Amino acid sequence: MKLAFLICSDLSGFFVDDNLAITLLKERGIAVDPVVWDAPDTNWGNYDAVIIRSTWDYTKKIHEFIKVLKTIHNSGVKLLNELETVAWNYDKNYLSELGEKGVSVIPTRFDLTLDRLGEAFDIFECQKIIVKPTIGAGSDKTYPLEVAQVEQMMPQMAFDFENTPFMVQPFIEEVITVGEYSAHFFDCNFSHAITKTPKKGDYRVQEEHGGILEAVVATKELTQLSKKAIECAPGSPLYARVDWLYKNDQWLLMELELIEPALYLSLHPEAPANFVQALLKRVKL
Repeated sequence: MKLAFLICSDLSGFFVDDNLAITLLKERGIAVDPVVWDAPDTNWGNYDAVIIRSTWDYTKKIHEFIKVLKTIHNSGVKLLNELETVAWNYDKNYLSELGEKGVSVIPTRFDLTLDRLGEAFDIFECQKIIVKPTIGAGSDKTYPLEVAQVEQMMPQMAFDFENTPFMVQPFIEEVITVGEYSAHFFDCNFSHAITKTPKKGDYRVQEEHGGILEAVVATKELTQLSKKAIECAPGSPLYARVDWLYKNDQWLLMELELIEPALYLSLHPEAPANFVQALLKRVKL
């Protein structure tokens, strides 16, 4: 048995702990190759399964990324997560579908143009909004804005969003004061949960921006809501990370990460084994 873990060409500065799962797989006699997803002339037939992992540059080359995944899918090699799941999840318009299916999602508008951003403050009844690409990751091209800042940032936003669809949400202050909750599931079974809080003076929770990560005990409500969100997605995800904010006694979904989420295996002692067990079940070992 030989597996490929898809990665990007440059992982410097990123928090990566897939080696914990790779070590367990190797102990079972299973070979694992880290493979740069857009490396030319990769022979996918060399592998029994291909698992998408740290492909964190894919949002900048989305059409090429999907083309590569289609090649893997059409080769007959098992792709995890599945192509239909990735195709649904890479554009955050999926949030609208989740909302329609009863998932409590942060209020989001996809139809506002830059010259109408001022309307968002009234629509959301808030003092601060956040503008970000519908296809993006890692807080790239993300703008938290108060009313007075919209005009100031308009030239840069006009450049960034010239050919890039964007979304608008109210800025939820709890991302700073409480932090973001992430629930991790393998084969739709809950594994572990963490919180991510930004460093002082920042709003970004990613560890590469100085975010602070901690393992937490998930409530029954959080795990049930997360599972409901996952079940709304097409396909049958091997792995899922469900990101939430908690505001006014209500869980609000930020993102349902089904493509290349960091799984934070190092923050829970059973997480690596949970992932490996689910993976081996999928590849019939």
